[in-house]
Amino acid sequence: MIAPVGEAAIRELYGDPRHFIRDDGTLSPIWEARMVIVAFPSPLPLGWEKSKLARGARINQAIADEFDRTCRLLEKEGLWQRLRTFDGAYAFRAQRGSSTKTSMHSFGAALDFNAETNQLGTPGDMDAGVVQLFEACGWTWGGRWKRRDAMHFQFGSGY
Repeated sequence: MIAPVGEAAIRELYGDPRHFIRDDGTLSPIWEARMVIVAFPSPLPLGWEKSKLARGARINQAIADEFDRTCRLLEKEGLWQRLRTFDGAYAFRAQRGSSTKTSMHSFGAALDFNAETNQLGTPGDMDAGVVQLFEACGWTWGGRWKRRDAMHFQFGSGY
């Protein structure tokens, strides 16, 4: 699968979460039903509560196979263990720094890892092999953006 480029292609692949906001401001469970859990090769500590383990990530069903393939390759190449913490996937919210634009996390198309040492706006220390493999699988790494987000990987760009 080729990652979508541009807002129209992103909304075509994932759907448009804006259409599922109810009159009371809550999100319809119909949108939430598009999200599935993809199991990790091995558990990762939660970044915000390291005593608990994440065994998978909740993402959009449209890319479940792509994420599973990426995880398996990370494991096969010995790179999975370089992800120290899992710090989030699907979350319906605005993009950081915007009050109107939805985050790629809202589409279930973004994941965060190793947040403690990869804060927004910093170069971070994300492993180069992890980045290279994600990018080879079609993911965009936030560490290359003008406003760096080195914890962040998303399947799609130009949004």
